Amino acid sequence: SGVFVGAYDQSGHLAGYSLTDLDVFSGKRVTTDGTFEIRGLQEGAYYVRTVALFMAINLLTELTSFVDSFENLDIMSLLFGGGLTGLSFDLTMYKDMWYPEVPATITISLDELLFQASAYGRPHETDNAITPIFLPLPFYEAIPKNAQPILVSNNAATDVKFVLAEGDVSDLVTGVHESKTTESLNFVLNQNYPNPFNPATTLSFSLGRAENVRITLYDILGKQIRMLTDQIYLPGNHSLIWDGKNNRGELCSAGVYIASVSTGTARRTIRLLLMK
Repeated sequence: SGVFVGAYDQSGHLAGYSLTDLDVFSGKRVTTDGTFEIRGLQEGAYYVRTVALFMAINLLTELTSFVDSFENLDIMSLLFGGGLTGLSFDLTMYKDMWYPEVPATITISLDELLFQASAYGRPHETDNAITPIFLPLPFYEAIPKNAQPILVSNNAATDVKFVLAEGDVSDLVTGVHESKTTESLNFVLNQNYPNPFNPATTLSFSLGRAENVRITLYDILGKQIRMLTDQIYLPGNHSLIWDGKNNRGELCSAGVYIASVSTGTARRTIRLLLMK
């Protein structure tokens, strides 16, 4: 129970998701046999994968009242490290998979995850029903070659079945790293400046050859808030200004945002901190 299952469109962006046995809107258990249901997908082809790290949601929910009685408690160390003396938690992890049988991991920075937890605490209200802390939502994934697309029709449901082998945290996540291939070295993304910022900040990048560049901004839960650009740029240095507004022209609230910058050969992400 609590395994994240995501459906990704042809570009690798998350189009819908579910949690096994759980209702994603209320966080309540609705089944007990590991089933999941992804609703609201339009007709088309999708790639589906699991993220077993979200199984930690159940344990974190049970720990909420316990955690509130301690200050400066390192939640991730409690789960995956030494924990607290005299306490032990049985958290079985499973190796992740793209449908039908392609191994999968997610890339996270544990330091950034801990920073988010310490800076913002646990989510509140509706968000807290889904995850008691900010677990990394894989809103963009590079689709592996051997993954099989699932055709979705509005007239019928489609069954997707996974059999996950037991594993540990090292089977689920990898540390943040940069690819050093020749293609990726042609593309450099700089940290935005200023950062933190209010009300605007500049994003800059350089290209070794002409490529189509897409810059998409997401909030910390992976919801797309702004498509900043999606066009071909010539070789050289380029910069764009984000005015802190979403696609509707509304000013975004203070918080951490993610800029995903992708070309035809590489992808980079940076964190932006909007202050009010």
